[in-house]
Amino acid sequence: MKDKIKELVETYKQNNQADYLAVCEHVVQERKKLADQKYGEGGTYYALHIMPEILHGLITTALTPEERQEWQSLDNRKWFATEFPEFKLPDEV
Repeated sequence: MKDKIKELVETYKQNNQADYLAVCEHVVQERKKLADQKYGEGGTYYALHIMPEILHGLITTALTPEERQEWQSLDNRKWFATEFPEFKLPDEV
């Protein structure tokens, strides 16, 4: 599953450069809003990462139902945030 997601992220970056750059800028702006940029702590809940809509669609379509279930785990979300830091919100996941 992880290799499949890596390929999908690369495909997304190559085929959607403008969206990718906009999402990266959005992530930078959201990081600035965090009360604690290291851990993302504050009075408001923050996700581990921001998932671009286009990439989310690619992943959802490409994964099997079993893989989609596995993808929802916290460990896999942490892996994604660590593997693709351009989408990661807090510094520590």
